[in-house]
Amino acid sequence: MSDPVQTKQDAFSVLPASIDLNLNAACKFVVDPPETEVTWAITPAIGTIDSGVYTSPVQIELPQRVVVVATSKAGQKASATINIADVRKTILALGIYAMSLGALVVIGILLAWGNLYHPPATTQVIVNPAVVTLDAVQPASVPFTATVVGGADERFSWSVEGGGEIDSGGMFRQKASSQENTLTVTARTTTAPYLFGTAVILIRKGTALQIAPQTAYVFPSQQVPFQTPNVTSTWSVSRSDLGSITSDGLFTAALPANPPQVVQISAWKNGAQAAIATVIGTKPQFAGSSNAGVLIFVILCGMLGSMIYFFSSFVSYVGNQNFRSNWTWFYISRPCVGGGVALIFFFIVGSGLINGTSVGELMKLGMISALVGLFSDKAIVKLSDVMDVLLSSNNTRKDKLDDTTQPAPKAPTTATALQPKITSFDPPNIKPGVATSVTVKGANFGTGYKVKVNQDDATPLEPTDGSFRVAITANQAVAPAVLVTVSSNRGSDTAKIDVEE
Repeated sequence: MSDPVQTKQDAFSVLPASIDLNLNAACKFVVDPPETEVTWAITPAIGTIDSGVYTSPVQIELPQRVVVVATSKAGQKASATINIADVRKTILALGIYAMSLGALVVIGILLAWGNLYHPPATTQVIVNPAVVTLDAVQPASVPFTATVVGGADERFSWSVEGGGEIDSGGMFRQKASSQENTLTVTARTTTAPYLFGTAVILIRKGTALQIAPQTAYVFPSQQVPFQTPNVTSTWSVSRSDLGSITSDGLFTAALPANPPQVVQISAWKNGAQAAIATVIGTKPQFAGSSNAGVLIFVILCGMLGSMIYFFSSFVSYVGNQNFRSNWTWFYISRPCVGGGVALIFFFIVGSGLINGTSVGELMKLGMISALVGLFSDKAIVKLSDVMDVLLSSNNTRKDKLDDTTQPAPKAPTTATALQPKITSFDPPNIKPGVATSVTVKGANFGTGYKVKVNQDDATPLEPTDGSFRVAITANQAVAPAVLVTVSSNRGSDTAKIDVEE
């Protein structure tokens, strides 16, 4: 039998047990049981206490912790803790920090957006080769290609004026003739026929000249060798500020990355222009984490989302006068947590979200990053679920060595490891007044367990240690929920299936 005196002594306490106080503030402490007569003391001697009412000092240099001690006439003692800080200064400092950091984050996002987003170039159709010279007395075939610069890929319809034939794929065929002529090849987009490009075919006696390759997509400083098969020619470039070409046809790009630029490479023979190849400078498509600008944009958007949470929570607690100074570091670290979690999410699931620099892609990336930062607590839980799947192991090898250095595992207890547990239902909810077969999933059901639906006994169908089916009658399917109970000699567990209203 327990000692009644000792029981009363253990129950003796001071309320509240812990509290945060601002400067020049008061708090009333009481004892439990309330009829106990006590004397009050504080340590260290910061502030005053009189009949249980503690008054904090008007000014302190640093945050302080004061212990309030209540001593009964029987010698029993109980204590409480007071954390004293200048909350007004903390609130002001956090407010300045939030406003400053928020402004910097917004400016950073605008700068990152300007660096990543580039307006599309003027849409134009380029036909290659732009100029080709064919011998009038020799039959020939020339494949033409078309490219949309500053727009999406398109299908084209082909036509030629002045003679010859061209098929739907852009293949031009010339029959032998003794007449010189100039032909025009036209490629029109099928979705927008007003967008078209042209090329010229020069039919000349005794002269044939083509450039290989006929087109090239290059990045800054890239080199492309051009040649005119079986013919010696001289070379020129249409814009010397965008590239240069040597006497043997080696082109070196000096193209800016954005927007795409078109440069024409010309081959000459006998002082006359004979053929042209087109070089298109393309803006590099960044792929997720390989581009530092994208990573910075993700971090800043994650920080923006966390700042929204910062402001809403901070203003709410300050307005309700529930702010505590020990939350300071939580708020200070919140933007870093939001930005970091957004970056991790981008590495795991977001690197395929953006393949270019369009407004829609950047807005999608920014939205997801900001939401991850705003709900970073939920995002961390989701990352934990991902890691549970990635790092899960099934340590059931029969050939593993016994490790005598490790302590033997404790036997599971009936109250925890072996107790039946219901985890989910399939379907998760049912319709009212409709008989439904429900699959109950869980663990540790064992064998020979009993099932009840509400208070009625039910027969488990297809019973296993982790699942069974149970038939819920129309009379049992009554809103708001149906209770399912699993019982065995190791315990029981009850869960509810929601019934649609």
